[in-house]
Amino acid sequence: MIKNFVHHITSDMVTTCDTESAANTAWDNCPNADEVVTHGAMDAEHARLLVCVQADMEEQIREVEQAVLETCGVRHSKVADIARKLVERANTAELERALLRRMVRSLERRNEEIYHLLEVRTATFNTTLAELRAELAASSSRTRHQADAA
Repeated sequence: MIKNFVHHITSDMVTTCDTESAANTAWDNCPNADEVVTHGAMDAEHARLLVCVQADMEEQIREVEQAVLETCGVRHSKVADIARKLVERANTAELERALLRRMVRSLERRNEEIYHLLEVRTATFNTTLAELRAELAASSSRTRHQADAA
């Protein structure tokens, strides 16, 4: 019963929390993100998001514990552990989704830039090719005229 209650409360809180927009809003309020150890796999943006989300998670955990205490009249270490695990899992999943959305948008922008660059270079190549063909045709025509004149 307590597990279901905690899960329900946690799900509601996580659903109402848009981690991506919260992280974007709180970006400047997390200056210590640059100090987070990145283990070589995490960029500065990822680290900053983690710091922002961690602060939000602690608040959510306290809210879940308080809701259980008010409803059940019990403060139990198991309830606290369950609340912490549920909130951490939900926020980790939301953070991963937010990071993936950012990565996809970044890749889409890069893809558009590359496509535009290819269009420009193809147009330049076609123009140069047309100029070379015209020059070759003119040169060939001069050579024929010179051969006919001789």
